[in-house]
Amino acid sequence: MARVTPPPGATGLFQLRLPFEAKPTLSYTVGAIRSFAEMISQGDDPIKMVYTPNQLTQADYDADVEAGAYVITLMTPSQLPLYVPDTYIVSYPNMGTVPHSEVVLCVPLGILPDTYDLTRAIQACQTAVEDDCGITTVVTAATIPTVDVVTQAQAVAAQAARTAAIKNKTTYFSQTLFLQEQVENYKVSEAALIQLVESLQARIDELEGSAPGT
Repeated sequence: MARVTPPPGATGLFQLRLPFEAKPTLSYTVGAIRSFAEMISQGDDPIKMVYTPNQLTQADYDADVEAGAYVITLMTPSQLPLYVPDTYIVSYPNMGTVPHSEVVLCVPLGILPDTYDLTRAIQACQTAVEDDCGITTVVTAATIPTVDVVTQAQAVAAQAARTAAIKNKTTYFSQTLFLQEQVENYKVSEAALIQLVESLQARIDELEGSAPGT
């Protein structure tokens, strides 16, 4: 016998096969889904509870046991619970649809300085979601007040540890950070070289000016 098993919490109009009947004007909610073994272990008699009140026989029960049926508890505020084997359910609300839920990714970052720039981290999250899920999203940052006290020395040490950890990972943003540091180093070297050239040129000019015949 075919089975139609609704998911837990399904709410709306149900269509049942006789002798079971769900009122067409009432919204029911799936309150429980139990196997016969589970019912018996809880002290409930499926035959007395489900089959006999609906003029069904031992043979009907045996057929449902053979089919691996579950007993569905349908609940509505104005009526007593309706117990029906899923072999007697014709349709349930949203049957044939794929359940969806609103999904939110949470990324705890621990304690960071209030001035910490999260721009690159936010961009990394957005890029990861787009690359892995095909979803264009907006990542927002939120803070939670903390009573922990971080000293200047602890802050410097934590920053050094974070930087070292980033360098040890081959990610887009770690590479970006590495290249940015290289650019800064090149700028410092360039400034030092310019200063050296200017000093040498000044020395050359000085020597040329003091040479005989000038």
